Amino acid sequence: MAVILYPASFRANTKPAIRTSAPDLYSGRRSKRRTVHGGVRRTRLPIAGRAVAPDVVVGRAETFLDEHLADPNLDLQCLADAANVSVSTLGRSFRSVRDTTPWQYVLTSRIERAKDLLVSTDRPLAAVALDAGFYDQPHFTRTFREITGTTPGTFRRTHADCVEEAVS
Repeated sequence: MAVILYPASFRANTKPAIRTSAPDLYSGRRSKRRTVHGGVRRTRLPIAGRAVAPDVVVGRAETFLDEHLADPNLDLQCLADAANVSVSTLGRSFRSVRDTTPWQYVLTSRIERAKDLLVSTDRPLAAVALDAGFYDQPHFTRTFREITGTTPGTFRRTHADCVEEAVS
């Protein structure tokens, strides 16, 4: 199928769009109005301000995270949807409130849950990894070592002795 272009369509447009400012009826903000060629008048929406405070966004994300921490398919888009913001807004909010990225916060929350499970139960490491929200045990061990500096087995052995001494 051939497309035929007529020379008239290449002609330069000599009438520039006219921009004026008019107050917005609802918010009192000034929005941009412009006349488009052909006499059609369009109004742009006003630029959105900060609709939600960062601590509210982080609070919503943390509430969702507490309920869905064991889900290995949890991702940043799920957290952002739960907080009703975009992924970039979620990242900015976490950095301003918690001084860390959202995903690093998810990983540290999972490691904290895994620490509790390692000390309080005698379940295998693979089961603890799944309960903490990791996809598999090698990923759990690697992440645990990166964050705590020790492996989950070593952590369990050192802290199991402390728990037995406290009980005795």
